[in-house]
Amino acid sequence: MNPLIAKLKLIERTINDEKGGFALFALLLRRDAVDRWDLVAAANWIDADRSGAMNYLSEKLTSALDDQDIVRIDRIAPLSVDNPSIQTLQQDLHSHGLRDGHGVAPLVQEDSDLQEIRNIDFSSQDIRMGFVFALNTEGKSVKLPLIPNSAD
Repeated sequence: MNPLIAKLKLIERTINDEKGGFALFALLLRRDAVDRWDLVAAANWIDADRSGAMNYLSEKLTSALDDQDIVRIDRIAPLSVDNPSIQTLQQDLHSHGLRDGHGVAPLVQEDSDLQEIRNIDFSSQDIRMGFVFALNTEGKSVKLPLIPNSAD
């Protein structure tokens, strides 16, 4: 597994334990970006204090990531938990598989709490690829279901 992905997975779990669950915690690569990723986060505790949450997230990232990883994250993008794009992504993860390079697929078969997405539209952004660490419209982290990587 990519070291940055492994580190972010640990960061998400730590934050979940300290602050509460996420509606969404994902690393997304916009089509027009060159290895500069957006960390997208939505949670009730972020909605309650966006400025404080951004500082908290920034501190967590800078304390856990090295300089090489930090420069790969272009921005932290907070979303409200009621953003309809989160619900749409959750529906896509539950009902669609990866077909012709588009959609979602399990990154690692044994790891159902990490999903890879490719070539999707998310919140009016053209996403080339991404990794979803936590996704739940109720604002709690849950294990994501394994999605078959075939076009049955």
